[in-house]
Amino acid sequence: MTTLSNCCTTLALAGLLSHAASAQATPPASPSAPRAPQAPQAPDLPERPFPRGITFSFAGNARSYLGITPRTGRGAADTLGLLITDVEDSLPAARAGIVAGARLVSIDGIDLRVDAADVGDPTAEALPNSRLRRVLARKAPGDTVTLVVLTDRRKETKRVVLAESPMARSFRMMSEGRRVLGVGFSQRGSMRDTAGLLITSLTSDGAAAKAGLNEGDRLISIDGVDLRVPAEDAGTPDGVEARISRLRRALDAARDSQPVRLEVLADG
Repeated sequence: MTTLSNCCTTLALAGLLSHAASAQATPPASPSAPRAPQAPQAPDLPERPFPRGITFSFAGNARSYLGITPRTGRGAADTLGLLITDVEDSLPAARAGIVAGARLVSIDGIDLRVDAADVGDPTAEALPNSRLRRVLARKAPGDTVTLVVLTDRRKETKRVVLAESPMARSFRMMSEGRRVLGVGFSQRGSMRDTAGLLITSLTSDGAAAKAGLNEGDRLISIDGVDLRVPAEDAGTPDGVEARISRLRRALDAARDSQPVRLEVLADG
């Protein structure tokens, strides 16, 4: 059973992936229990459509990592390819010689250019990013992708071996003989993270799924440990990562095979 109170769903979850979890009855929350805070008005921040590394997650699967930050289309130059605004050192793209300012023309034969007729249409200009995401989502660390890259008007073909993202590595380490909930979180960071960590994926047979959590729910706390991102850190991947580290410490502190208590914001 679960008890709904003040827009929060309190569930009991088993802390071990190797033990099936089931929701347990919890006492009714006090009438004075605080409500989840309203998200503050988002400040004017520079657009950063994806976190560094352009990470994509599927429940239970490793996540491929290219090590770039692409920019959403903003003009006629995007007919040349998807602009790379940042390249992380010592990661796949950098090792392949790809630099910031270059343009991705294609990945595994999938065109990443904006059609000239669609320049100025935000929906159409976002398509190359979506195509890149779909290709990487089908890949795993160690897979090779073929990139056509335009650098200083010079077009090159590069074969790049994908890496495992830092966040995927953290979750994998959590799952190797350690307590896990079977959830994935948004790494992007948004102002709504002041209401809790956004759950973007669930392992089908994991503890969280068995207890009734859903994609789109927000995790507010675990055993009383607050997982909401402070307003001053909201909208940043670093703020999200810090709260995921807090979650990991709380799981490490939990007793084997014992339930943990989660506060979850669901359906508003």
